[in-house]
Amino acid sequence: MNAGIRERNRFAATVAVSPTGANVTPQSPRNLQLQAGSGEGHLGR
Repeated sequence: MNAGIRERNRFAATVAVSPTGANVTPQSPRNLQLQAGSGEGHLGR
């Protein structure tokens, strides 16, 4: 996810599985697909 944010124009899409606390914006990373399971409780807060 950090590479997708840092080098936005290099990647057409980013897939994040169990993501970090990266600074995601509506523009970056491009075409983000976020995969989160029931153990990812911190994402909904």
